[in-house]
Amino acid sequence: MPPESFLHQRDDFKALVETVADSERINDPALVEKDYWIMHAVFGLKQLGLTFERRFNVPRQLSPEFLLVDLVNELDQLAEDQDAVLSRVREKAKQMEPRKLSRAVSLYGKSSTRKRFSKMLRDGCCKTSLDVIK
Repeated sequence: MPPESFLHQRDDFKALVETVADSERINDPALVEKDYWIMHAVFGLKQLGLTFERRFNVPRQLSPEFLLVDLVNELDQLAEDQDAVLSRVREKAKQMEPRKLSRAVSLYGKSSTRKRFSKMLRDGCCKTSLDVIK
């Protein structure tokens, strides 16, 4: 059931956003307002019956290594040419610290992702050893 009124309908909405930004030490109140509108949209979608699930296998800090592994995890969901994406992944992987990348693959990679990275490593994409990825 929707509330009687939303915060953005209040005359002092801008002041509320600025107060929250100040209290949370956020330099740009626009970030607080953006967060409000995202949550407002989520509320509306929930009212329509949509559900949202939190992904639990995600690190607290999103590293470039995790993001690369997650991209490969979701490769089959992308509209882009998979071979072209994998080619860019190989290039990006060359620039990463091998231990961090191997750790991200081990912790967050799906089975198919682990196989892809193992193949990349066998083909000499990175300087790390294969035994790091389990």
